[in-house]
Amino acid sequence: MNSTTAYPSRSEARPRDLTDLWPEPWEQDSQHPQGIARPGSGAQSKDKIENRVKAAICNGRMTLELGQQVFLGNWWQA
Repeated sequence: MNSTTAYPSRSEARPRDLTDLWPEPWEQDSQHPQGIARPGSGAQSKDKIENRVKAAICNGRMTLELGQQVFLGNWWQA
């Protein structure tokens, strides 16, 4: 299990806010053979989206507010 926040620390200024933390399951793969998340819905997939959103924010292609909104809804459809 990985843990995540409502707003990933990669795009939010409150990474230590414990009220936003919850467990994030891994998808099954060679590094996590016991993973329980559906493909595309686990920690590995979310990490990829977080990295893309961070890059977009840092490059000025996306506002911080829009980047945060990605993770408030169905982030796996981002």
